[in-house]
Amino acid sequence: MIRALHLNRPRASQAGITLIELFVVLLIMLMIAGGISRLLLSSWQSQDTITTQNEMQRRAQKAADEVVDRLRGATEITAGDSTSVTALYGNDDSVTYYLQNGALMRDRHSQATGVTTTDSICSSVSALDLGYLVRSGSGWATAATAVLAQSVKISVTLTSGSDRATESSVVKLRNKVSV
Repeated sequence: MIRALHLNRPRASQAGITLIELFVVLLIMLMIAGGISRLLLSSWQSQDTITTQNEMQRRAQKAADEVVDRLRGATEITAGDSTSVTALYGNDDSVTYYLQNGALMRDRHSQATGVTTTDSICSSVSALDLGYLVRSGSGWATAATAVLAQSVKISVTLTSGSDRATESSVVKLRNKVSV
């Protein structure tokens, strides 16, 4: 009986794992590695999406700020509609913001030299919305025309593929000449 137990025990040269056991372990390791790689890929894609959205939001904010900063010093709005605005300054220079072929454009006209300079402020702009406001009691109301505006509401929307970013701001014309 002792001899029978001794025969069933593998010798030192036979100790180890079988080929089937090795394949099972490899299959389990591959499944774990596949899960981890999918998790990492998903994380990288999410990070890329968030980075793109943040960059678009930053660009939209910068474009809106450009318009706001420049309009703040205007003495009057000489023309404007829902997609363009022209402002006049104390030195009779003027600036016009408008949307053209997906870009927010700025025309600066110097009265002293008679030269108009055109700049692209931001690309990938899908919408520029402007609203003109006047003081009405303790609040604000829509101005009958852009020329009467005391404040301008600006909204800039950027689109890239399926990503979209919109920034809005309101600017009061500090140097508005009252009539």
